[in-house]
Amino acid sequence: MALAKSLPIVLQDALSSLATFLASHAVIFGRSGERQRAMRSDRRENLLAVASVFVRCCSLQHGGVICHFSGFWVRPMTLTEIATLASVCPKTVSRCIKDLVDLGLMECEQIKRKNPKTGQIEVSIGIRRFTDKFWAALGLTGAYQRAKEWAEKHGKRRFILPFKGVHQKIKNTVVAAKNIVNQVIENLNPDQLRVKQNCDRILEMLRQRK
Repeated sequence: MALAKSLPIVLQDALSSLATFLASHAVIFGRSGERQRAMRSDRRENLLAVASVFVRCCSLQHGGVICHFSGFWVRPMTLTEIATLASVCPKTVSRCIKDLVDLGLMECEQIKRKNPKTGQIEVSIGIRRFTDKFWAALGLTGAYQRAKEWAEKHGKRRFILPFKGVHQKIKNTVVAAKNIVNQVIENLNPDQLRVKQNCDRILEMLRQRK
């Protein structure tokens, strides 16, 4: 799982302040119509683990979206990826996200795409980012804005939305290539087949020596 290799100072400051903020009297929560109450310690620990992952994976270049970093590419993180990094289950991640939204510290947007042939929803991608209230609560509003402006101006990573159709097209291309290779192998004469087997052995020996 890929994270940003080094964190900007503003994100390091956010991480160092996160535990104290979540443990403070200011963090009370409750759904609409429910009594506002302090957060239980176990729930707060889960929230801290998930929120820490969000801070580490915050892409300043792309408006603070919580991203998976891969070379020159970034994409929105899935619940499973967040759960793996936070060492909790996906259901716990969903609950923590709801708590952060309820506290006004995070905003979420679901981007849905329909299959043009069937009209069915092909995939739903969650775009998540911290709100201005989150950075203000940590006292980092100015630092966050400056860091984001610098990253947007100088950053080189591209933001992609990995829709299922693209993955399926790549998968189909790989399958088609394998079928072509198998057809070529089936049509080899015995001498050609021996040459191929010898080449495979040599390649395997070279891999083992690396």
